[in-house]
Amino acid sequence: MDSNNFPAKVELHVHLDGAIRPETLFETAKRRNIELKEKTVEELRERVTESKNEGLGAMLDIFGYFLPIIKGDKQAIAQIAKDFCEDSAKQNIYYAEVRFAPHILADENLSARDVVKIVLDALKTSCAEHKIIIKAILCCMRNIPEIAKDVLQLCNEFKNDGVVGIDVAGAEFFPTPPEIRDVFKEAHKLGIHRTAHAGEIGGPPNVKEAVDDMFAERVGHGYHVIEDDHLYKQIRNDNIHLETCLVSSFRTQAFLEEIQNHPVTTFLKDDANFSLNTDDPTVFATCLHNEYAMAEKAGFSKDQIIKTIFNAARSSFLPQAEQNDLLNHLKQIYPGDY
Repeated sequence: MDSNNFPAKVELHVHLDGAIRPETLFETAKRRNIELKEKTVEELRERVTESKNEGLGAMLDIFGYFLPIIKGDKQAIAQIAKDFCEDSAKQNIYYAEVRFAPHILADENLSARDVVKIVLDALKTSCAEHKIIIKAILCCMRNIPEIAKDVLQLCNEFKNDGVVGIDVAGAEFFPTPPEIRDVFKEAHKLGIHRTAHAGEIGGPPNVKEAVDDMFAERVGHGYHVIEDDHLYKQIRNDNIHLETCLVSSFRTQAFLEEIQNHPVTTFLKDDANFSLNTDDPTVFATCLHNEYAMAEKAGFSKDQIIKTIFNAARSSFLPQAEQNDLLNHLKQIYPGDY
């Protein structure tokens, strides 16, 4: 598949820390005098990449390995955000919503608020340089429910400065803690946009909880929703957007069959509202061009992939006027009825 076929892309589901350049990790470790077993960037790249479809545990092990290198480091956090903008521009990504959990990048000397400010400032500067648009989504974590109220407060504080929504990430093995469900209800009241990781490894009840109890407008992954006909119909009728990530779904073992049988092919057939995304491009050794190539293997045509770009734009968390500008920009590049 020729990447020139898609001169403007939109991405809604990508984690900032999952997009970190190994070069930045290596340089940060050296600057902070953190001794690594890996003696070259390439060795480190291999250590922080999960390319063998070994499941969610392998991915979590990778994050556990490299997060301490960047945690609490202003320079590294700013560099990661700048790198993300540059890498997005190189891929012809015109608009993206990048998500991160500020509390995971904070430490005793750097608050979660500081982390948000550093990321937003770096995104603003770098986006202006590369002439693209990148907004932020702040993540709650299912395994750290006590941070949820603070995440909501930060979303509210920075809603006019680049933060466009709230998310909940983390393992789906248990129901979302009530503290987080309550925060999402409050976000709904405050007019803060909501997405939730659900139906990736977990089943339809997780998706139902996200949309019914947490007022999620978008669902991260959501593959297993097709196992419940009634819920799947509800998702389609309510135009809930599904943020799908093909490579990720194999790496985490969310899906174990042939690509031609992937749930996205059902979403496509049923004209569901979904997009194609990378999730963690460094960790999963992928990029949007690669995701589009994988969609082509699943049977997508060029026009059908372009339709997912428009789906993403229409489901973005931008204010309506800015969303209209985004759609007009895409229509100039992709003439046709998408």
